[in-house]
Amino acid sequence: MAFYFNFSNVTDEQYEDKDNNCEETCDTLEHFTVPCEYILWNDIDLEAASASDVNLKQIQFKDFKIKYITQDTIANKIENLDLFSERETDLIPGKYEGGLKVWECSIDLAKFLSENSCIHSGDVVLELGCGIGLPGLLAYLYGGLVTFQDYNSEVIKYVTAPNVWLNTCVERQNSISEKCKFLCGDWQNIQEKYFSNGKDAKLYDVILTSETIYNRSNQKKLLNLMKEALKPGGVIYLASKVHYFGVGGGIADYEKLLKEDNTFDFCTVFKVTEGVERRILKLQHKKN
Repeated sequence: MAFYFNFSNVTDEQYEDKDNNCEETCDTLEHFTVPCEYILWNDIDLEAASASDVNLKQIQFKDFKIKYITQDTIANKIENLDLFSERETDLIPGKYEGGLKVWECSIDLAKFLSENSCIHSGDVVLELGCGIGLPGLLAYLYGGLVTFQDYNSEVIKYVTAPNVWLNTCVERQNSISEKCKFLCGDWQNIQEKYFSNGKDAKLYDVILTSETIYNRSNQKKLLNLMKEALKPGGVIYLASKVHYFGVGGGIADYEKLLKEDNTFDFCTVFKVTEGVERRILKLQHKKN
């Protein structure tokens, strides 16, 4: 039996994607969404992060060396997790959104944050589609109060939150729940439940996101959530490949959406032109 996390029943045939082209599948699954909820620190699994023989990766940024758990570390936690690596895609639309992989643009964004003093102590920060959580981890280490959001609760419980724990000194580990929140679910559900006229509306000074605009059908959801979550005067940093071949999304589509919506001014603040072209956009509310 193939592994799709413990969500709504969808047949294996709906996920056949041998050409790494998920546009048709994305359209088919548009009505499938996962529950959204804040995950309590008591529900986080720290066993793998606490093991003496844990297989950690490390990456050095300007001021911090970040440690993080690999997918192999938690392979025994989730049944048939290795089936992901046998597929010709890193995504199962509507089920698994790539949160167990370190994506290039998340490294770009984390480096940009560390080299440009983008986060200040006390900033309230939201990382959307966090996965491993490198940008959010840097924001946390710089003194930010960070909400980590991912589509899949399993990613939060087994990877993201344990990574926060790994990068916190022993004396401060008991205070993680005061500095961080962990949120899972579909962006539209999250917006409707927590942000539309809710307590979290217009809460965040900084919103971070990387590799999240590959699917055109989800771009509007992302933008709507950003509009509800960002404080007046806040800033968004969005890192993405210019184009996602076989999937259809990318920078041009999102810039078009931003222009049509007319809520944010935006500009490119970082780009890589060698190999697969990648950029970081900076978004801010339009001035009246």
